Amino acid sequence: MRMFFAMVLPLAFISSTALAQPTPQPTDSALDQQQQSKLAAWDGTWQCNPVGGGAAETSTTSLQGSYYVTRYTGKQSLTAYSRWDSIDRAYHTVRLLDDGRVQVFKTTSADPANGVWVAVFPERIKDRSVETTLSGNRMTWGDMKTFGIDCRKT
Repeated sequence: MRMFFAMVLPLAFISSTALAQPTPQPTDSALDQQQQSKLAAWDGTWQCNPVGGGAAETSTTSLQGSYYVTRYTGKQSLTAYSRWDSIDRAYHTVRLLDDGRVQVFKTTSADPANGVWVAVFPERIKDRSVETTLSGNRMTWGDMKTFGIDCRKT
């Protein structure tokens, strides 16, 4: 039963708030709006190549309601919802994998595209922290030696 709540409640929360809330929120401070706008750097379509080879994947990010929604296609298809949390003072990303798994990442980095994201759910994620970098039209995720993804904006 606990697993049911861990998987369904985040989805229910995201679904209801994404549809019900416009961006920016009327209660968002100027700082909150500025922090949320930093996620706009992810906007667009990206062609991504896994480190060590493998089939290229595509990801597309757009603002939907009050979340930046990223859809990944390829070997591991998933949908990710990202947003600045004004109460926690952090960025959160909830990843819903097509196989039913749920992953939650968080960063308190000043720039979410150039920072370290930490896995907060589930606790058994192998690589608990992942570094992201964004420079021009190139974004990387991972250590780029043993694992990761190298993306170019198309």
